[in-house]
Amino acid sequence: MTLKYPCLVSNIGLNRIMIQSLTRPDQVAAFDLHTTEMEFICFVDYKRLEDIGFLDKRDAQEAQAVPISEAGTKITFMTRKFKVCREKCDKGDMLLNVLSIDSYAVPMKFELHTTSFEACMDEGMSDDCI
Repeated sequence: MTLKYPCLVSNIGLNRIMIQSLTRPDQVAAFDLHTTEMEFICFVDYKRLEDIGFLDKRDAQEAQAVPISEAGTKITFMTRKFKVCREKCDKGDMLLNVLSIDSYAVPMKFELHTTSFEACMDEGMSDDCI
């Protein structure tokens, strides 16, 4: 089995994301969403950094030699947060989050980026559309 990512990530309930370094398997950390008042919904898959709003500023040769998923770790996931939109909404709003993880640091370092645009959940979801 070949693993191409520097860490393994999974959610634990609605408020915690667990990260295990694959280069240092004994290093495990948790990112807690309690302080953000957000609830985890699902992870988001992406092909290019541009798909999640980041620019890949590496030169073309470096970008071809090492895919961004192997060079660094940016985990994307959706969360629900209540009282974000101005309208009264009892189902909450969906937000896109990007968690930058430095799995080589001891202890691991995290930086959370959250979109300023929300999708109101009053209309609900179907077929992966909001």
